[in-house]
Order: sequence, then structure tokens, then C-alpha cells
Amino acid sequence: MPTDGRRAWASLRLRGSAGWASAALALVLAYPANTRADGPIRWSEHSRFDFLPVNLTHRVDGMQLGFWNVADRLDGFQLAYGCTQIARQLNGVQLGLMSNWSDQVRGVQIGGLVNVAGNLKGLQIGLINATKDSSGLSLGLINWVSNGRLMFEGMGSSLGFADASFRSGNRWNQYTYTVGTNLARRAVRVGGGLGGHVALPWGSLDLDAFAFLVGGGSDVKDSQTNKTRFSKTGAQAELRLSTSFQI
Repeated sequence: MPTDGRRAWASLRLRGSAGWASAALALVLAYPANTRADGPIRWSEHSRFDFLPVNLTHRVDGMQLGFWNVADRLDGFQLAYGCTQIARQLNGVQLGLMSNWSDQVRGVQIGGLVNVAGNLKGLQIGLINATKDSSGLSLGLINWVSNGRLMFEGMGSSLGFADASFRSGNRWNQYTYTVGTNLARRAVRVGGGLGGHVALPWGSLDLDAFAFLVGGGSDVKDSQTNKTRFSKTGAQAELRLSTSFQI
């Protein structure tokens, strides 16, 4: 590997990502700084449009379209129709059928399975979203902010459920995963919520929207509306406004 490549490689490791993701960046940085196509593989120092199945580029000002895409810096659009794609510094959009990896995200990551970002300032949409630092929003089944707010809590519901929850989030939004039980009705429920968080001088204020799957129990009707509040199997939705105080 050339000296410049080793120096750059030493400073470009993706924080918290897998070793093979970093190794992919090493391939790009080690290759001579000229454009070349080796069969289905395109190596390039600077490109506006990469379209081969495998695209390995230092800097992209435009678009990468391929089965596997790797870029040191990407200003534009990265689309992978197969394997994982990597952009150390992303200013734009990553759209992948499998997963997206980036150290610095200023834009949008949309992945079929997993999105990973070192620092997120934008939006993630995927089955699993993981960030180290985040001032953006993640939408998925599992959302994790490792340097954000992490807490366990217990809460009661007006429907008679006692819930235990785990919460992860940043300064402004949060993701909550909950399991609860209603002993009187012999029912259990699991669910998750997405909400907003506001820090106050005396504590905090939270507004969360929850969706639950409910199992067991018996039908309960509201005495005023005569409508079923939950049944043996079904779904529930809740909107919670809560506050906390510092002691």
C-alpha cells in the first residue's frame, strides 16, 4: 500500500463497524489514484457516475449504482441492489437492499435490513438502525443510540397493565420497547413506541405514541361507550404524556 494510502487508511476506520467494512475502505485507498475497470470492478479516484457491479471510489460527486459500492466520500446518491454499501462520509442518500454503513451521515440511510452510522444528522429507515451519536431520527423495529439516553422504567396504564420498558434516544427523540401484564385479566402485551423528549430545568417532558400486541385475557367494555377496550388477542394503541423530576 502506498504511504499516502496507509496514512489515510489509519484515519478512516469506521467507528464501531465491522472489520470487513474497514477493510473495504482499505482496498479503495490502496489502489493507485486513476480510473480503471477490471471486468465488473471499477476503481476510481474521483467519479460522477459509477455503474459496474462493484464500485470502489475515493470521492463520488453524483451517483454510485452497483451490487457493492464503497466510497471514502459521497456527495449524492448511493444505490446497492445487492450487498452492503459503505460511505465513510455521506452527504446525500444511501439506498440498499441489505445494509448501509457510514461514519458521518448528513442525509438519509434507507436499508432493507440494517443501517449503521457513527454520527447521524438526518434520517435512518430500516429494520435495525444503530448509531453512535445522533441528532436525527431513526425509524425501524430496533433503534439504538449507543451514546444517547439509555434507561429502564416501569409504568402503569389506564387499561390496567403494569409495563416494564427500555428506552434509547438522543436529545430530542426516543424509542421505547415495552412488555406488560394485566394480572386481573390474565393478559400480556408487547410493543414499542416513538416519541419526543424535552429537557427542562427541573426534569423532562415526554410525549410517546405506542403500539401493542395483546394476548390472553377477556373482553372488557367501557361503561360509558360500551366498546371493547381489549380482547383475547388483538392490538392496542396509546398516547402517553409523562414528566420526570430531578431530586
